[in-house]
Parts: sequence; C-alpha cells; structure tokens
Amino acid sequence: MKVCPFCHAEIEDSCRFCVYCMHSLNPKRTVGARPKRPPLFSVNVPLFSAVVFAVVLGFLLAPLLPKMTLGFPRTEEISAKTEGVSTKTEENGAPASSETIGEVLATKEEPSQTEELFPKTEEGTVETLPATEESPPATEESPPAKIEWSVSGTVLTLSGKGKMPDFDHPWKYDPMIESVTEIIVSEGITGISEGAFSGLDSLKAVSLPASLKFAGGRLFDQCRVLETITVAKENPYFCDDGNCLIPKDGGILLEGTLHTVIPNTVTQIAPYAFSGRNLIAVQLPDSVALVGERAFFDCEKLVSFRGGNSLRYIGSCAFKNCFEMKTVEIPRSLEEIASSAFYMCFVPGEVYYQGSEADRQGIRRDFSGGPYDFNEDFFAAVWHYKSAMPR
Repeated sequence: MKVCPFCHAEIEDSCRFCVYCMHSLNPKRTVGARPKRPPLFSVNVPLFSAVVFAVVLGFLLAPLLPKMTLGFPRTEEISAKTEGVSTKTEENGAPASSETIGEVLATKEEPSQTEELFPKTEEGTVETLPATEESPPATEESPPAKIEWSVSGTVLTLSGKGKMPDFDHPWKYDPMIESVTEIIVSEGITGISEGAFSGLDSLKAVSLPASLKFAGGRLFDQCRVLETITVAKENPYFCDDGNCLIPKDGGILLEGTLHTVIPNTVTQIAPYAFSGRNLIAVQLPDSVALVGERAFFDCEKLVSFRGGNSLRYIGSCAFKNCFEMKTVEIPRSLEEIASSAFYMCFVPGEVYYQGSEADRQGIRRDFSGGPYDFNEDFFAAVWHYKSAMPR
C-alpha cells in the first residue's frame, strides 16, 4: 500500500495518482512519516487564476452597470410619470381621478398663515385690514421720531414729534429721575411706548397732550404715589374722566391713580391698570365685568375689594402680593377666578358672597397650569353667603 503525501490516504501500489486528491504518488513511504510539502505556487494557481478573471470581468462590465435597471424603474422615469399625473385632467377640466393617479401619493398642503388670518372673498381676492390713521401708506416710510427730554428740578419734560420708540427710555438712567414728581408730555408726540414711566416711585402728576393717539401698556407700573392724570381737552382719542386714562369711546380703564373714581362707562379694568399703587380700598361700579391680569398687582396696602354686580371674571394675579387684604366682596355673577388671582394675599379674613353655597360651586377655577391654582387661602377664608360687606 502507498500513502498519499498530500491527503495521507492509503492507495494501491499500482496507482500512479491519488484517487482522492489526484496528485502524483511518491514511492512507498512509512506510514506516519511527514510528507514533503509541494511548492506554494503550484497549490495556489487555481485561486490566483480565479481572482484575475474576476478583476478583468469587473473592468469590462463597469461601463455597463449604470444602464442596467435590474427590474427597477430609473429616477428619470419616475419623475416623468409623476409630472404626467399631476398635470393630467379629465375632459371636463376636473382633476384626474384616483385611478389615474395610480401609485403616486399626493399630500394635502396646509393653508398658509395669511389665508387663516385673512380668508379669501368670493372673487378670490384676499381681504386685508383697513389702514388706520397711525399706519401710513405702504409706499411711504414713516419718519423716525425725534423725542427730546430734560429733567429740571422735579419735572420731566418730553418734546418732539411722532411716536416714542419702543423700549427706548433714556431718561430712566438720569440720576435725577428718582426725584421726579411731575411729567409733561408736550404737543407733537403721538405715541408713548410700553412702560415709558414705570417704576418712578415719586411720580404724582402726569400731563398728556392733544396730539397723543397711542398709549402702550404698563405706563405707570409701580408708580406708587401717582395722584392725577390730565389729558388735554382737545384730544380726540383719550380723556381723564374719573382721574384716570380712558379712551374717548369708553369701555377700558387703561391707567388709574390713587384718587380714581371709576366711571360707569367702564366695563373692563386693563392689565396693570393700578399695579403697584398705594391703594387702601377698591370699589368697582356695576358696569365692570372684567378685571384684567395683574390689574391690582403689588398693591401692598390694599385692605378691601368690593366687586360690582356685573363682575364675571378676575384675571390671573389680579390681586397677587396684596399682603394686607382682609375682606373681599364678590357678586353672584362671578363665573371664573383665574390662577393666582389672590396668591400671597395673606389669608383674607372674610369673603362676602351674594350667592349661595351651591352657587359658589359653580365658580370656575383655572387649573390649566397644574394641580393648583394658588387661590387656596382665598377659598379657605370665612365665607358669608347671600350677604354684603358691612359699610
């Protein structure tokens, strides 16, 4: 028996080649002896040939690969099909049906913000808001306002023409501003920006011109001792009825003072209208239905509040930080008390409610900000039902 030097298989002596690996056989060798390895080149010839063939084939087929679709439509074909579907219509002018569209999916476009604010008319044009006197034509540019100011003793005087720039109040950095007790806004100024005179602790009197047609919010926020607001009689937009700032058409009390007597034409108290004043007592007329956000915020000396018979809503933080609040009277008409309306009112001693205990359950409380509305102390006070505050 012979032993194949490559696969170590036993082969008949008469065989010249191994029947298993087809290599030529050496003369008979002792079983277990280590055969001599063939040259490396002879073993790897088939593998080397296969690699060379694959590389050559790849170079030859490379130019043909981009043109091969392999059963999938090309991008150009898809685009052409999509364009054809999107523009195709039926004979009567209606859009193509879903059967014509086939596999192409179309998404519905959301309406633009302009279309939501200004809906289209029947003629297809877009409605726009009418131009106001304050808004110049679109073709004209508004000239920049020229506002000058000076502090003389305890008087702050503003002069110039146009509307005051927003949030540009350089007089607040004057070292003499803390001692100002009077403000005079001269003729020619048409608008006062938001918070223009806020935080002037010593301010007592304000005079506004006939040219004024715009007043921003929080004008006198934290002006604790403000006593009088005077508006020129010729002003077509504002008046000072009841010693407060009110539009000529009535309705909203914009700014109040320590000596304000709210007129019966007022239906709303604007946000921050009395914020930071050293008020002691507040009584609303029966015409007032709404008290705005922070209307009496930071009135630290306020002791009592009496709402009119039409009061329906008390805004967020309306009486927040009124630390001395002891008695409150609210009408049966009250429908909602917003979050933190009486927050940090150190436990109002008594609440006089014109309705019954069952009616009280119908007063809505704003829990939109979480599980608490921060009016717990107010509702935990002593409630007197179907009664009014002692005079």
